[in-house]
Amino acid sequence: MSRLIAFGCSNTYGQGLEDCYVNGSHGDSPSKLSWPFLLGELLEKEVVNNGYPSVSNFEILYRILNFDFQKNDVVVILWTFYFRDLIFKDAKNYERIGTWNKSKIFNDWAMTHSNIDLKIRSLFHMNHAELYLNSLDIKNFSFVIDPELVQDIPEYLNIKNLKLNVNLIQVDNALDEYHLGPISHKRYALSFYKEMQ
Repeated sequence: MSRLIAFGCSNTYGQGLEDCYVNGSHGDSPSKLSWPFLLGELLEKEVVNNGYPSVSNFEILYRILNFDFQKNDVVVILWTFYFRDLIFKDAKNYERIGTWNKSKIFNDWAMTHSNIDLKIRSLFHMNHAELYLNSLDIKNFSFVIDPELVQDIPEYLNIKNLKLNVNLIQVDNALDEYHLGPISHKRYALSFYKEMQ
């Protein structure tokens, strides 16, 4: 059986869903109720959910570049919010940067990046991921959780596998009252499935 490999943030991981909610935080493994597993059922594929809470689009790219793909894998990426980043401390260790991290490094980072800079950087990461996966002959599909990210894409960033016609709406909340709820995950899976056919 070929595999569905999913990449994304907490909304791919399934944070806050019934089987992924431990003491107000995420569990040790992705939720089986998350959209990647629901999409895998529709596609009749084994699922590897590489989503993880608080990741940036840079870290999604990093995880893609360091994943051991197999010949018939199909990749679905749910790109996250552009106002997150990754700061490398050395070749393998890094710190996640985002609005939840109010450290000095966050303040310095926030002062050096405008919204348009962060959007264009995210688009470069998306373009890089597509070119890399295409070079491996891995079928891949990209979606965005934040439609603002893909407004006014520069012409030099031609992301062919980016699906722009999918209106991803959060219709319910998970147990944490913040992340996608079970109905939203089902709707995401069905929307992705329709776009992939």
